[in-house]
Amino acid sequence: MQLTVLHYVLKLYVANKLMKTAVFKLVLASFIFTLFFNIFIFKTLPGFSVSLFFVAIHIFLFSIKNKNVTNLRLALIFSAMAIFFAVLFVVRDNTVVQFLNFVAALTVTVLATFLYKIPQRFSFLLTSLISSPFLIGIASVLGLTAFSLKNNKKIEQTPSVNIISFVRGGVVSLLLFIIILSLLRSADPIFSNFTNYISQQITDRLVISSIIFTILITIGLAKVTELRESELSLKNYINPSVYELAAICLTVITTFTAFILIQFRYLFSSFGERELHKIGIASLTYSEYVRKGFFELIVVTFIASVIIAFTLIFIRDYAAFKQKLLKIITGILIFETVLIVFSAAKRLFLYTESHGLTRIRIFGFLLLLWVSSLLVIFFIRTIRELRVKTQFFIYVLLTSIAVFSASFINIDKLIAEKYKPTVNAEVDYFYIANLSADAQSSWKEIVTSQESDINKLESKVQYTADDKRIAYWTLYTLNALTNNVSMLIASYGTPDEYIAWFEGQERDEIEKVKEGKSFNNVSENLKIRRKWQSKNLSESKAYKTIHQDFELYLKLKYLKNRIIEVQNKINVQVVDVPQIDRSSQPPLLD
Repeated sequence: MQLTVLHYVLKLYVANKLMKTAVFKLVLASFIFTLFFNIFIFKTLPGFSVSLFFVAIHIFLFSIKNKNVTNLRLALIFSAMAIFFAVLFVVRDNTVVQFLNFVAALTVTVLATFLYKIPQRFSFLLTSLISSPFLIGIASVLGLTAFSLKNNKKIEQTPSVNIISFVRGGVVSLLLFIIILSLLRSADPIFSNFTNYISQQITDRLVISSIIFTILITIGLAKVTELRESELSLKNYINPSVYELAAICLTVITTFTAFILIQFRYLFSSFGERELHKIGIASLTYSEYVRKGFFELIVVTFIASVIIAFTLIFIRDYAAFKQKLLKIITGILIFETVLIVFSAAKRLFLYTESHGLTRIRIFGFLLLLWVSSLLVIFFIRTIRELRVKTQFFIYVLLTSIAVFSASFINIDKLIAEKYKPTVNAEVDYFYIANLSADAQSSWKEIVTSQESDINKLESKVQYTADDKRIAYWTLYTLNALTNNVSMLIASYGTPDEYIAWFEGQERDEIEKVKEGKSFNNVSENLKIRRKWQSKNLSESKAYKTIHQDFELYLKLKYLKNRIIEVQNKINVQVVDVPQIDRSSQPPLLD
């Protein structure tokens, strides 16, 4: 007797066989995560939604862990680390810091997934860490393929299904659904609006949900096995002689020696800035000289560190004399690399004294500190052998501290308050205005300083090319600060603040807000921006500052109108293009 699909499914549930399978648990966990994603994360901006995503994904990973997992404690540690970095994501508004935290959370999540899935002990080799995402990807595809083939065989062994009955029942059900839905939509306008809203989103939701559900299923079905230690070791693929390694290291040492000797003459001489021409420096100040080459030194330091790390892999495989010789050479290279780091740091400090800081220089300095800490570990490894597990945890700890430091130190506030960037002996308020909400404490100063510049320009009768330059950057600065404030008013402001701020700009939105003195009827984009999942702690703090001095920030639109009028007057007298003495798109700015 043939069975219908419905009868077949009911028979499976009545037998209660599916409930006991790992596949059912996987499907249930994937469904719950997808449902959670649709309720709390779908159509939100990066904010608390990022933290929610990583919390949910690690709960999912724990629920589908390998029943024979032997690295559970370590996997839980990495899960906690991933969630920690995801929480740090909402602490700062600096997009570079957010990116670092997101990458850190994602990287640790991949490693945690690997640890949850492999049945054997983790080898703690760096090559194992690097290969883990590839192994997970391959295992996911193979797992899904094997599962499909296995179920195809089961279907072939089961009684045939009455396809015609199934199709006929589906068509009748669909027709009934359409008729009843049409009647209910006509009966109630609220229900009609609700169904319209659902129909607009259902396509996007279905596509995204299907992708997420499929990815989760493939990860769950993956049977990941770590490569054997012999396969992970570089020694099986590369076997350099001691002479090759020594030649590479000595080449770098020779080049570094020449560079360091010259650096000592220039950077550590007793000559004053007025006497720099005596030692061959054409620049007027040390800061102009050291501005060049900072990032090249960072790249050189990184290359040298890679060479040292590569040498240390093989250093203990040689005879005693050769090993001792290579250790001495490696030690010299480490010492000179530290001097290169010191030279780069010296350049940074000299530049900071005259021109303040920027994001790219602070992140460069943090990178130098991270590399320096690695060099210390490398030097210890030349003296004594460290266990692979110890090395692994040290490197993870140092990297985690570096990423955490970028969040712990309010980089934008540090720049805006203590080390203001300057150009031509003027504070670069354009750069500060383009910083994130982390630098909100400087915004009042920007408003007052730009107003002062406008007052001075308005009081003049005759204008110069320099006045045209000042007016140019004043308008750009006001525009940058206005954009920052506009974003916060749209995301956090009250209806009255929104109306007052955007009056004359977003007329349709303002009318909708005016109607109900609320944001209930505004556009979908504005609703998404105002969701709590899209919010950020630093932005919230910055908005409170705006809320307290709202009248001050309302002056921005009037200041912009005033500087535009001044520019029109200047353009009549000065026809030359204004001198662009700074970048209008500084690196690592939003």
